[in-house]
Amino acid sequence: MIFYLSILVLNVDKLVQKIIPNNLLDGNGVVHLAWEKQHRMEICYLLLGSNTGNRLAYLQQAAQAVCKFAGSVTRYSSVYETEPWGFENSTTFLNQVIEVRTNMQATELMGKILHAETMLGRLRSPDSPGYNSRTIDIDILFYGQHIIAKPGLTLPHPRLHQRRFTLVPLAEIAPDLFHPVLKNTIIQLERICPDNLKVIKYGSII
Repeated sequence: MIFYLSILVLNVDKLVQKIIPNNLLDGNGVVHLAWEKQHRMEICYLLLGSNTGNRLAYLQQAAQAVCKFAGSVTRYSSVYETEPWGFENSTTFLNQVIEVRTNMQATELMGKILHAETMLGRLRSPDSPGYNSRTIDIDILFYGQHIIAKPGLTLPHPRLHQRRFTLVPLAEIAPDLFHPVLKNTIIQLERICPDNLKVIKYGSII
């Protein structure tokens, strides 16, 4: 009996070593906090937007790129047709919010998103830093319940509560998501949002 138990323990140890690198185990086979932190999944919400070219195809390709480079997409909102926010343009946007599970740190996730935007033809010009038309735009709205303020990255997104094109699709899939800064749920923020630009489900009659 003791012989069989010894073999079982040995096989379990070998399995653990295959799954977890040795440099992340201490002498007693206990997982270091570094490994736990590296593999901890965060639930994030991303906003996709496009108003140039085949807008729907760009949204689909953006979600595929997120799956490839950043994590797994676990929920999708409906696609919404929205009026441009912050600038005037005759072409409306298509917007969609996706829920993503990732083990990346927020800054790494941001880097992957910028890479995906570039792959999909997004151009950023220093001569026109404001709002403008784009093939694709991918914004991180929430990274778990973390509050982050770094150069080039502020989370939760600092303007999400001002934009119905963000709040409407987000409220569809996460109405009770709590905003850790504003201390309101998404559905509450949608109800008090001052934005009156049109946001309708794609394909609906205006």
